[in-house]
Amino acid sequence: MKFDDWNSTEHSSPQATPGIYILLLKKQIPKIYKKDPKGILYIGESKNLRQRLKVGKHKGWEKDYEKKENSLMFDHSALTFTTDIDPNHILRPHKYSIDDGILKETDKLYLKYAVTNKYKEFEKQLLFGHIMLYGQLPPFNNKGPTLKYIWNELSDYKWEKAIKTYKEITDKI
Repeated sequence: MKFDDWNSTEHSSPQATPGIYILLLKKQIPKIYKKDPKGILYIGESKNLRQRLKVGKHKGWEKDYEKKENSLMFDHSALTFTTDIDPNHILRPHKYSIDDGILKETDKLYLKYAVTNKYKEFEKQLLFGHIMLYGQLPPFNNKGPTLKYIWNELSDYKWEKAIKTYKEITDKI
């Protein structure tokens, strides 16, 4: 699986194809079990990557989120609330996701995507592997498999396969 860099200035990136995407910090962050060396913040899937990761100028959001009128934003529920695109088209944490946490105002965020028809299967494997390695979902994923579900779902073989798949995929980002 080949990952490409998402770029807010290239409207042809990504194509309108199915795939997975990962938002990361590219620096070590603490998680429940151990530190995540890649700083993975979000794992997602879509049958249409272009639609899911599109950026547009939205009006009216400034009332609740203090975004300037006509500012560039994702049309994606989780990413809209946690990220901003600065004037240089660089992906940054939204000011409400900074405070005293792991993200700093100067941090650059990275969004990687890969085209695959097995997008649902790979997202599930990535979320399973992430939970097994770090004891939690990525911080911006607000829903996903629970530890109880994973425990009941996975045999020892599937457990090892999920971790192996996670490592193989994330080693490419």
